[in-house]
Amino acid sequence: MIENPPLLTSEDLLSAFLQKPTPELSELLEKIQQKYEYWDMVKYKKTTEGISSEKLWAYVKAMRKRNEVLLWKRYGVTFSLTSEMQRICHEMDMNYGGSWMDESVTAASDRERFLIHSLMEEAISSSMMEGASITRKVAKEMLRNIG
Repeated sequence: MIENPPLLTSEDLLSAFLQKPTPELSELLEKIQQKYEYWDMVKYKKTTEGISSEKLWAYVKAMRKRNEVLLWKRYGVTFSLTSEMQRICHEMDMNYGGSWMDESVTAASDRERFLIHSLMEEAISSSMMEGASITRKVAKEMLRNIG
C-alpha cells in the first residue's frame, strides 16, 4: 500500500514558493525532481539545514507546481515537466529524427512525398504557433501553389 503524503495547506505551499532555498537544498530538490520521487522516498531525505520532511515535501510540491503543464483543462489534468523529460525529448529529437527517412523504414517511392508532406506540416504548425489564423487546408493549398 502506498503511503499518502502529508496534507499541505495553502500557507505551506505559499511559504515554499516564496522562500528561496539554499544552494544545498536546491541541489537536493533537483535530484528529487529528476527522479520524480514520491513522498515514500522524500520523507527519508536529510538536509543540512535540518528541515522537516513535511517542509521538504512542501518545497518539492512548490517546485513541481512551478513546472506544471496543463494537459486537459476541462478535467484539470496536469503534469510537472522535469529536466530529465526535456533531456530525453532533446535526445530523441537529435538522435532519431533523421532515421525516419532510412530505406528500411520508408519505401523509395514514398520518400519524397513523405518528406514534402512533413515539411509542409512543419511550416503550417510553425505559422499557427506564431499566430497565423488560417486553416490547414488553405495553408496547404498556398504551399502547393508556390513557385
